[in-house]
Amino acid sequence: MAIAKQLLSLALAVLGVVVLGVGVWFSTHLGSSGAATFRWSPSDTRPVLLEPSLLNRVDKPLTVTVRPAQGDSVWVGLAAPSDVDAAIGRSSAARLTRVAVRDWAIRAERTGTGEPAAIAGAEIWRSRSTSPGAVTIPVDQRAAPETIVVHGERAPLRSVTVTWRDQTWFVESVLLGFAGLLLAVASLGALVAGRRSGRLSAS
Repeated sequence: MAIAKQLLSLALAVLGVVVLGVGVWFSTHLGSSGAATFRWSPSDTRPVLLEPSLLNRVDKPLTVTVRPAQGDSVWVGLAAPSDVDAAIGRSSAARLTRVAVRDWAIRAERTGTGEPAAIAGAEIWRSRSTSPGAVTIPVDQRAAPETIVVHGERAPLRSVTVTWRDQTWFVESVLLGFAGLLLAVASLGALVAGRRSGRLSAS
């Protein structure tokens, strides 16, 4: 029975350390502002589609930041997902569909073949613009679902980042780490006390 209690205390101590590590990891990446930022870097000039499965994944406002190559401009179009799919057709595109928290990156699927479709002049866009340098696009979830299309005018984009901000995420990660610390300390204390009690009984 004593051995079983010691094993349970050890298991809970290990669990506490794991929970502590997860809490510290999240709080470090989120920062005190609670900013969850995910990044992707294109390798070619095909249009980049930020899909609703990415933009509307969390029911919170987010910011998309697009950085072009040095000296290049960024074209941005915003439209309904079905209209974008019809305009793109089977031509080549990069679809950003989800995020991977483990490496804080955006996951992309390269679809279609051949030359990218000439979509800039299509009559589908709720808004469209061309801007020199980096572009920041605020996304309001009240307009969901929607698709954002971006591409560099002359060269591949340097990066596309998506950022959600919620300070409660940072607070929750700190509380998670604190709970893990308490569990680890309490379990280790129980383990040490159990071993001392066993020694006293043996003597």
